Amino acid sequence: MALTKRRRDFEQLINDSRLERQRACRDTNVLRPSLLAGAAGGYHASPRGSAKRSESIDPMILARRPNDRTIARFLDSQAGQRFSYEAVGATAHSAPAGFLVQRTRSELGTGAEVFARAKICLQQWQQFRLGWLRVFPDGAPLEVGGVVAILARVSMLWSLNACRILEVVDEAGPLHRFEFVYGTLPDHAAKGEERFLVEWDTTDNRVWFEIYSFSRPNQLATRLASPLMRKLQRRFCRESSEAMYAAVTART
Repeated sequence: MALTKRRRDFEQLINDSRLERQRACRDTNVLRPSLLAGAAGGYHASPRGSAKRSESIDPMILARRPNDRTIARFLDSQAGQRFSYEAVGATAHSAPAGFLVQRTRSELGTGAEVFARAKICLQQWQQFRLGWLRVFPDGAPLEVGGVVAILARVSMLWSLNACRILEVVDEAGPLHRFEFVYGTLPDHAAKGEERFLVEWDTTDNRVWFEIYSFSRPNQLATRLASPLMRKLQRRFCRESSEAMYAAVTART
């Protein structure tokens, strides 16, 4: 069964992440983006030491919008990286201590058709089509282990942030659920997890969209600018909910 396979993959990812933490004292060379690089992007090799050391490195920050080649190289550099936090999979139960928890839930409509459209919208990453955010690769499939880059524009700068999909759930029953979860990789402004869910409760026929996350700053810059980071997270949740509603209702 597909769900069983996803759970096995999910458990393997958790185990791999724990093993990586145990081996963190071993230095290896990885590609690192140069800060404030041009649109073509610049990389240099630097050692990756302990988990603590990697947490202090800033994500890729650009003075101009990166081109497709730069984004592809960034994704390649993150493909072999482990999650940047310990509590992998914690969105399934409770968030770890010391993380900011955020939950936004909004109604999309009623009935099976609305749920089916909402599911398609989530598969197409409609919640990220906000003008100042975009996901790469464009139309990335929701597959466990897939790595995506989230391109964000904040003021005059662009930032690339890497995540890995760690769970995809598609359940039917009295409560129909479709959701996916991704976790942050070392090159991300924050560290933590985020879950996107569409849900149809057949007892009252209502369809809901929910974002649930736990996070905290991953670099010195984002620690210093944590009020701005929280403001951007609230903006993302609000605008994502609006984007999902608009996408779902546009398909009627």
